[in-house]
Amino acid sequence: MSLLQAGFLSDKDMQELNVIARRDPKKLSSILQTSFSTAPCPFDLALKMLRGAQNKKKPRSLCDYIVEALKKWTHENPHHDVPMSVKRQIVPIVCDFIKANSQALVFLFQVDKPNLTLVEEHIYRFNQAKDYTKMIFLIATLNLQCPAYTDQLVIPMLVQGENFLAEKYMQGSIGAQRRILPLIDTWLNAFPIEQFRNVSGAFIKHKSLRKLLSRWQEMFPLTDIDLPNLRRLKAVGQIRFFLQRYYRETSMSARALEDLVHKYINNERDIVQSVCKMVHGEFCDQHRARKLQQRYNRRHRGDTDSSVEVWSDSEDDLDAEYYLPLKVDFNRVLMVDSAEKLSACEQDLHNMEGFASSEEHKLIGFDAEWSNEELSLIQLAVFNKVFLVDVYTFRQMGQTNELAAFVGRLFKSKRLLKLAFGVGNDLMLLRREFKASMPDQPTNLLDVMKLRNANPRYQLLPEGNRQEPVDHCGKKLTGLSRMVFQTLGKPLDKREQISDWERRPLHLKQAIYAATDAYCLLQVYEELDKRLTESGAETKNKSLFSISCEAPTADGKKQKKAQQTTTEASTSSSKHEPISVRDFRVMCDVMLGDLCMTLRNLGMDATERGANTTIEECAEVAKVEGRHILTCGAPYDAFCKVYPREMCTKLKQDDKRNDQALQVVKKYEIQITDEDVFSRCQLCNRDKFLILKGQDMERVHRRKLALESQEQSEPCNEILETVTEGGEGKSADVTSHLRMNDLVIVRSSTDDDRPTEVALKLDSLLPPKDRLFFCCSACGKIYWKGGHLCEISQSFANVLVKSK
Repeated sequence: MSLLQAGFLSDKDMQELNVIARRDPKKLSSILQTSFSTAPCPFDLALKMLRGAQNKKKPRSLCDYIVEALKKWTHENPHHDVPMSVKRQIVPIVCDFIKANSQALVFLFQVDKPNLTLVEEHIYRFNQAKDYTKMIFLIATLNLQCPAYTDQLVIPMLVQGENFLAEKYMQGSIGAQRRILPLIDTWLNAFPIEQFRNVSGAFIKHKSLRKLLSRWQEMFPLTDIDLPNLRRLKAVGQIRFFLQRYYRETSMSARALEDLVHKYINNERDIVQSVCKMVHGEFCDQHRARKLQQRYNRRHRGDTDSSVEVWSDSEDDLDAEYYLPLKVDFNRVLMVDSAEKLSACEQDLHNMEGFASSEEHKLIGFDAEWSNEELSLIQLAVFNKVFLVDVYTFRQMGQTNELAAFVGRLFKSKRLLKLAFGVGNDLMLLRREFKASMPDQPTNLLDVMKLRNANPRYQLLPEGNRQEPVDHCGKKLTGLSRMVFQTLGKPLDKREQISDWERRPLHLKQAIYAATDAYCLLQVYEELDKRLTESGAETKNKSLFSISCEAPTADGKKQKKAQQTTTEASTSSSKHEPISVRDFRVMCDVMLGDLCMTLRNLGMDATERGANTTIEECAEVAKVEGRHILTCGAPYDAFCKVYPREMCTKLKQDDKRNDQALQVVKKYEIQITDEDVFSRCQLCNRDKFLILKGQDMERVHRRKLALESQEQSEPCNEILETVTEGGEGKSADVTSHLRMNDLVIVRSSTDDDRPTEVALKLDSLLPPKDRLFFCCSACGKIYWKGGHLCEISQSFANVLVKSK
């Protein structure tokens, strides 16, 4: 260490310093302080130490002590200069350390002084070398975000998929946020592909852009920025969800659909056109698509009578008698929308007249309705009336303080027994809405949902009522509606659950639904309490509240464990011969659509059961094609009755699709090589591709631009044939070729019922020139070796076998 004090550093000294850093930090600090004090140039010595330090990315390593000692030296010697030669050497390695040390070194070595010439030189050098991490670190650390860097460096980096680094760049600059967010919004409408023609490896996916912009909009809430294309796409997506609930699931009323569709359209013509196309094409309702168009055509012309009802004219209450009616008279459903009414409501709720004992509890049915995760309505039911507390109106009037105090007293009351169903999410949002007054643990709150799993000896839900209940349309009942059916004999009408809860006044069906949702809890409690009383002496001194707090019994735990052991034993005993993934065929049940695509990504021949196909029809098709059936939940037993049990596999529905795929691979000992990955099209399941080289794909894009231009493009008689060698394990479809005139894949073979001509799906894609492109000859989707392949390979690294 004698040479170290003179400013010299040998390899042996470096090894000793790394050892002392682990064993004796105090001794190390003393050595470093003495060395910096005696060295001719402490910064040159520190640079050499940093280069030879071990575990640079770990805390409390040698680097930490070097930085601390250098900080102390600079504090004691404020007037010092760092040689430019040392600055040039520290900048390239400054990101090799943990973030805190890297930022400290930038300022300790004064890389931004006397000017930014050195920093700018390295920023552009890092950009040329595609070392974007170091480039963004320098810019963000020194707060150098500017329009020039945004346009020249960050936006080209963004189209190459470096979203995380672009996000770090924007975090320190409102100006960059105002520039980048509206720009991406324009890309959602039309991506300027020609502008980034010279950016190597750049590509844009419309769906990924939308998700990215949505996340950044929440992360950088700039109120003065309008993102019209994102707003339109979000509105159309939300309306599609409503239409799905109305047309396909029949779980939404026509009145609720009408309100929400018009609310999200917000009189915007582009949204109107998109929704009309959706209703006409996707949901096959030409009549209402026409009425919707007529309504907004009249409105845009300024007609006074433009209130054409599109869906509300349909009768959707013909089966109202099937559902549980509101037991209390509707005149006793009271809207609480002022401070005076709130005070009267509270007096009524806390009125304990008729309760002789101080230990008796007054039952309160509680529920809440939300709109976009904002509380809109609180329902509170007692046996003779229901209060609808209008939170939305209180918020609009700025009187939430009185409401917060009211809610706090309600949930702290020991005399009021609050009944709710699945209240966990409601409590979380209530605490967010009323932070100061809402208690962490509400007093006397009974979650009726917990009583579904009560010990059978209490006979709350007899075995006869535990069968899968369905409504009059054959649809499975769930949640509170299911429990109401099991106790009261009729389900709840939940078609108003998804509706515009910010609408004022509420329409009649909304008010009835809201009141019934809270009042039925009182009825369910009464019925279950009656059953508990009638169940016998074993339940003496038991209450529903105490039963809901009980943990699962030891017998139940043992029984569950025994069932699990039996299942594992049966699974382990059924051994299979190893089989190639390309020789294994499966059919996925309707709820496993995502799993089906994942299995295709691994190279497996996977089809999906049709939504309208019965179990018997599905089993017949699987038998003809020799497929194993993958399902989950109740359908498994039904499949086993009509198909060999050893050919059926039951998966956990809550598991992620990658975990489900691993279960299938391990159970049947399926062998997958790296060449099998993406050997099938994930959309249509075909395993043959038209393979094109990078330079050919570039010509295809030039042809696409010509076809999309306003001017009439010249005819092109060129034909591109498939590459037959070096296909990275993919099967070339030698019977297909690409017709350049209209960019259509033509197949001469008819080995299946797929069309022989299909348009190439190019989207907004800038292809890398150094790789092959695999175009599905049945659906036109394009694949290439990129990030998605790496992600799949990493996820299934434990089961992938290297190809020979």
